[in-house]
Amino acid sequence: MFNIDWHGMLKIEYDNGWLSYDKLKLFVGWNELTKDQFTDITGKNYDTGSVTQVTSSL
Repeated sequence: MFNIDWHGMLKIEYDNGWLSYDKLKLFVGWNELTKDQFTDITGKNYDTGSVTQVTSSL
């Protein structure tokens, strides 16, 4: 299960330690290229530029 620390820099805790937001951006970087109906972890949809409230828990 993921634990998200919203204090300071966004970090996602997983079994082997902390995955920083910068590394997470690299992980989802392939989607950055197309920006096709893609909503990132901040809830921003790149097609519309609108920001939606993220309510789902990991």
